[in-house]
Amino acid sequence: MNIQELFEVGMKRHLADLADPVPNYPVLELGPGNNPLPISDCYLEWPDWDGSKDPIPFADNSIGAIYAFHFFEHFTGEQVIRLLRECQRVLAPGGILTTVIPHHSAMIAYQDLDHKSLWTEESWRTLFVNSMYDKNREQPWRFKIHFNAIIGIVQRNLAIFTQLVKE
Repeated sequence: MNIQELFEVGMKRHLADLADPVPNYPVLELGPGNNPLPISDCYLEWPDWDGSKDPIPFADNSIGAIYAFHFFEHFTGEQVIRLLRECQRVLAPGGILTTVIPHHSAMIAYQDLDHKSLWTEESWRTLFVNSMYDKNREQPWRFKIHFNAIIGIVQRNLAIFTQLVKE
């Protein structure tokens, strides 16, 4: 059995397979620090790029996947929305944004004094349906939640693992 089958049997809940990047498009990683993923073709990192204000320096619809692990919690809600708009702009149709963000109840959400936002498994749904969070909407969100689960070994390191797919 694979993890999805075991989860479905044990929890009576379907756990979707992870989506793959769009073939023949580059894979971008945001904020990898000293641990870039081997599948990344390029990455953006501070201080050369400031995700709180700088645009993502790629053309519209030119990226097949974006990975951002322990990244979005370092931004305010307003900055997250601006950055997500940039991700939506550069991702090709069918492109995947994969994130790992500390769950608000986990110790790791609070141990870094630079964390500016707290997240739950409902944060994405709330953002995409509540227009009050994005007052300057120039276009509707084109992201759909493909995979969204709380994952961790113990409570102190619970994280929200999410894949958003651009329609």
